[in-house]
This record gives sequence, C-alpha cells and structure tokens, in this order.
Amino acid sequence: MRPTLIALAVLLAVSHGGRPRADAETAPPRLAIIGDSISQGSAGDYSWRYFAWRHLQAADAPVDFVGPEQELWDLSAGDAISSDYADPDFDQDHASRWGDALAWPQHPIGTVMADHDPDIVVIELGTNDLTFFHQTPEQTVVRVEAWIGQARAANPQVKVVVVEIVGVLVPGASEFNALLAERMPGLSTAESPVAVARAADGFVTATPSQEGDTWDPVHPDTSGQVKIAAAVCDALAELGLGAPYPRPLAVPAEGLRVPPTLSGLAGLGTVSLSWDPPPGATGHDVWTRDVTAAGAWTLTRPDVAGTAATLGLTSGHTYELRVRARKGYSVAAEDMFSNTVTLVVLPETDPEPPASPSRPAPQPAAPSQVSGVTAEPGRDSLTVSWQPVASATSYLLWVRDAGAYAGWSSTLVPAPVSAPSRTLAGLPAGSPHQVRVQAVNQVGVGLMSETVTATPGGPVPAAPKGLGAVNRGGTDVSVRWRRVADATHYVVQVRVAKPGRHWQTVDTPEPVTGPRLRVPGLSKRPYSIRVVAWHHRLEGGTSKTVRLTVR
Repeated sequence: MRPTLIALAVLLAVSHGGRPRADAETAPPRLAIIGDSISQGSAGDYSWRYFAWRHLQAADAPVDFVGPEQELWDLSAGDAISSDYADPDFDQDHASRWGDALAWPQHPIGTVMADHDPDIVVIELGTNDLTFFHQTPEQTVVRVEAWIGQARAANPQVKVVVVEIVGVLVPGASEFNALLAERMPGLSTAESPVAVARAADGFVTATPSQEGDTWDPVHPDTSGQVKIAAAVCDALAELGLGAPYPRPLAVPAEGLRVPPTLSGLAGLGTVSLSWDPPPGATGHDVWTRDVTAAGAWTLTRPDVAGTAATLGLTSGHTYELRVRARKGYSVAAEDMFSNTVTLVVLPETDPEPPASPSRPAPQPAAPSQVSGVTAEPGRDSLTVSWQPVASATSYLLWVRDAGAYAGWSSTLVPAPVSAPSRTLAGLPAGSPHQVRVQAVNQVGVGLMSETVTATPGGPVPAAPKGLGAVNRGGTDVSVRWRRVADATHYVVQVRVAKPGRHWQTVDTPEPVTGPRLRVPGLSKRPYSIRVVAWHHRLEGGTSKTVRLTVR
C-alpha cells in the first residue's frame, strides 16, 4: 500500500478521542445508557434496555451497548445487585445505577465517554435530582445541557437522546419535560444532533387501586418498560439509528418469569404454607380451592410479605392451594402460579369413640412436645437444634425478631434421621430473636416447645472515610462519604459547633444505605458532622468529624 493510502486508513480507524478503533468502518455504533433505577431495573425485570436492544436488532440496526454495569438491582438483598433478568438474551452493558442523579452521578458522563467511547449517549436522569436532592427543574435541565457539552468535548460527533421523566407524581417532572421540549432542539447541531425521548406520553403511573405502567409510584413494570423503550427507539430513529418502534405496542407477560415452589402442611383446622420466592418478588398472593365443596379458586390472602402463611380452613375438607408472586402493584402472569399442593385439613377435636363395646384399634397420636431447643449465633444467622421426636414427620420452626417487636413466622422443616436442626439466614445481626419448635405428623401438631432467645452475630464495620459536606446556599447540607465493607446502613449525626452541644441523629424515612445524604433545615451557624457505620443493629466505626458553616 502506498504511504498516502496508509495514512488515510489510519485516519479512518481513529475514534473521536484519538484512540484506534478496530474495524471502525464496520463495527456497530456504540451506545451508552446513563440512567438511574428506571434504566437499571430490578431483579425479575426485562428492563427497557432489553426491549430497545431487541427492537434495534429486529430493525436491522445492530448496536453495541457499552458501560461499566450489566446487573439489575436486588430489592430483597438491600444494597446489592442481581443478574436475574426476565430474559437475559440481550446486550446488558449499561451505565445506570439505582438512586443516580445528575447532581451526584455515580457514572459521570465524562468518565463514560473516556472509558467507553460511545457514538450515542442516552441520558435518563432527573427524577432523583427533583426528589431526593431537591433541585429545581431549571437547575436539572442546566445540568443536562452541561452534560451534553462534556460529551461533545470528548466526541464532537456524539449523538444524544434525553429521556423525559415518566413519573407524574415526581414534583417538577412536568416542568422538566416542558423545558426539555423547549431547549433541547436548540442544542442540536448537524454534527451532534439531540433528540428528546417522549416517554411521558401515554405513560400511566399505577396506584394500589388503579392499573398502570409502574409496579410502585415510580418504577416501570413490563408495560412501562416497553413504553420507555419505544420512546427511546423513536428518538434514536430521529438520529438515524433504526426505525420507529412498531405500534400498537406488544407487551409480553409480566416480569417475574420464575414460579414459586410451594410446600404445605395440614394442621388442626389450619394449613401452613411455605415457598421459595422468585427473584424480584415483593409479596405473594395465596389462592385456595375447596375441593370438598366443589368451590372455585379464590384469592384468600393477597400480597403476603415473607415466604410463609398459615390459613384457617374448614376441618375435614380437602383443599388445593397455590401462590403467585407479585412485585408491588404488578402480579406475575397466569402461567407463573406455583405448583398446586393438596391438603386435608385435620379436625380440630378428635371424634367421640363409638359407644359399642367393640371399639376400633387406637389411632396414632399427635407427636409429643419438642425439647432441648438451642440456638447458636452465626453471621446474620441462628442455627437452631432440638431433640428429635420419634413420631414426627416434620417440624414447624417458629422465629420472631424480639428486638423489633415483630410477630412470629414459621418454616416447615422435614424430619431428618439424625438430630434435627436448621440454620435461619438473613437475620438482622445484633437484634435478639426468639425461636420455638413444634413436632408434626399425619395426626396433628404437638405442643409448642419452650422459647429460646439468641442474638445473631455479624461483622462490625470500620469507620467511614472521605467525609465531606457542602452547603450551596439555603439551609440544606449535602453530606458524602465512602462506603465501608459490611455496612448495611449509615447514621448521620449533626451538632452545633459550640461547647456542650450534643450530637443529634438525622431522621430519615428509610435507612441510609448509600454514601450520601441531604440534611435539610439547618440554621445559619457552624456545625460539626459525622457518620456512623452500622451492620444491621451492630454499631460500627465513627468517621472523623467535619465542620461546616451554613450561610
């Protein structure tokens, strides 16, 4: 090849930031989705990213999603991630994180541009700015404009899609969307066009009594995920990638595409159920059918929290029972019912023996009372052991969080050959728990054992580091720190920086699991601020104190 042609080939293979790109002329465009929980999604979701990617493939517009993340958020595990998509068959790369915001980004656009070199950026942020960070719509749109400028500094030809806020209950969302419609067209250039994804059009926020496109007041269910994907793909088509999303919108079966696994036990006038939940479930509906009375399936216990339920049913009747998972307001599809369990409810009292002198042979008796119950603490757990009962076919293991004044819940444990035991995991460390056991057989349930109290252990987190506090005017202070291993939440404490003043804990509606908190309503005076790390109810280390004057 002649030198001039070599130089031309090198020029074509260099990306916007000056880095060589393999197969620059044939590689699909790189697309980065920078967003919050609406774009990350939670365990059991398809995510709107899934529907967008599938549409682009079907529209013969291959694209390479890029970003530092692949996972969903796991609501059931607190500050954790999950790979349990409803359908994992798509390009899962993204740059979205639960709770993210333009004001305090976990994935700043400059970093995403430098690390992943996208040709197209989709910005889906603003909800948390308007709510948790109390930014105005104007401040939030100004940050969007600044992000577009930063993206263009890294790649002058970058194409940008900005997604409307879909949550109509978010204060300032309508104003924010109106500002996007007004100002984004003016930012568009021939080299670097900008389009707005009109995701709020036709999007319905659900409530406990009204179906819609969310499973709580903000987060999209499957229909909501399809609507957001359609809006984004329409905007991408404006920028020359793919085609508009086909209408009418095709919505597949609701997420939570794993059925629960159900087991049950008949008691005296009751049935006790327990189940393994699918990823992402926040509750379960319990359905029953009275076979003896030729009844229909009936929703007997809606939205049961946890993984067990005890029902009072008609003695002597045969019942079929099943459960179906739900996420908030959204219920899993009809084909996601659990297996059906059939149980005969035992009579609450033994029948009178016949008056005839010729009586039948004695019937088997209910099992005797369990004895020797012990509870050995472990990390976030208790290992409960007891002496076996000869006639028991299984045991009911009862536990309650006495430190939280919680009610009793039960787990069905099959009777083992050796000394029976069961480890109860996922308990809050540092909180005393009470446990007790009942033996069960085909006749009934034995007397409750004595109650034993033990406290789950756990690691003591170190002191948070990197504490900083900023007051940008007004009476609010933004506090940030670095996460600490084994910390499940943090407590922020504030006191007036004068001798003799005591530390006051900042009250929050929910535990602070992330590395930041906005402290509102402070007076114009100097303050000392510190952060304490906790593992459940075990107090960890306390950060160094920072001093700040609210002006």
